Amino acid sequence: MRKLLLTLTTLLFTVFLAEAQTIPNGNFESWTTDQTYEVPTVWLDADTIQFSNNAAINETFGSFVTIQYTPSVTRVAGYNSTYAAKLTNVVNNYIYNIAGFPSYNEPDTVPGYLQLNDTLTSAPATLSGYYQFTKTGADSAFIGINVLKWNTTTNANDTIGAGLFYFTTTTSGYTPFSFPIYYTTIQNPDSMYIYISSCIDTISYANSSLTIDQLTFSGIGTVTAVTSAQTTGSVVVYPNPATDAINFTNLPANASNVQINDVTGRPVMQATLPGSVNVSNLKQGVYIYSIADNTGNEIITSRFVK
Repeated sequence: MRKLLLTLTTLLFTVFLAEAQTIPNGNFESWTTDQTYEVPTVWLDADTIQFSNNAAINETFGSFVTIQYTPSVTRVAGYNSTYAAKLTNVVNNYIYNIAGFPSYNEPDTVPGYLQLNDTLTSAPATLSGYYQFTKTGADSAFIGINVLKWNTTTNANDTIGAGLFYFTTTTSGYTPFSFPIYYTTIQNPDSMYIYISSCIDTISYANSSLTIDQLTFSGIGTVTAVTSAQTTGSVVVYPNPATDAINFTNLPANASNVQINDVTGRPVMQATLPGSVNVSNLKQGVYIYSIADNTGNEIITSRFVK
C-alpha cells in the first residue's frame, strides 16, 4: 500500500461564488446498455473502451482469437438507494488459436474505470460521496477531479484546479469520504472531469473492488490555490496539478531517472534526473511516476495530476 507523499504550502483566496452545481448521475441510479455492457448513464467506462479494443482485435485476427471478457463496472445496491457503481480489477483472457502454432492463453488484469466529462459553472470546494473498498494484496484505488478553463490564447483547456482521494483500507460497509479541490487561479471554470479507478498502481491485483455512490459537490466561496512545495521532508513533485513541466524536491543523491505511466500502467515517457521534466505533451489526467537509482532499483512511486 502506497500513499501520496506531499507536503504543500498554500495561499488562501476568498471568493464569493454561486452554489456548487450537482453532478450528473452522481447517485448512479440511471444505467444504460452500451454495446453489450450496462454502464452508468453519461459516464464513460472501461468496458466500452475494452469492447472497442476487442472489436479491433477480432477485425485483425478474425476467428483466430477468442476473448473472454468480464465486465469491470457493474451496478450493485447503493447507499440508501437502489444502485451504486462497483469497479473491479478483472482478469480477461485472450485465447489464440492460430493455424500452425500451439494454442495459448494470455491473461490481462485491468482495473475498473469511470470518467464523467461535464460543464461547470462554479468552483466547488469539495467532492464528497460514499464508498466501499475491498483490497487484494497491496492494491489501492482513487477518485479525482480536474477543473478546466478554456484558454482563448492557446485554444486549449487549462487545468485550474484538481483534487485526489485515495482508498487504501478495506471497509466493512459504506463509508463517507470528502476531499478538497485545490485551485491555481480564482477564475470561474467552464468544465471538469471526474475519474474513478479500482487500481492506482502499475500492477493490478485481481478482484480488488471499489464501490462509489452519492457523489456531490459542496462549498460556496473559499478557493485554495497551491502555490509552492516545501523543500523539507519526502520527495515532492510540483507543481501539482502540473501544466508544462514538473520538478522534484528532496531527491536522493542516487536518483537517476523517472518513468511516467498513465492510470492503466502504460508507460508514456521517461526522463533523466535531476532537472525539470517536460510534460506539456501529456493529456490531462492522473499519472504515476516511478523514480529509479542508477542501478535501476525503484526508489519511490507516487502520482501527479495534469
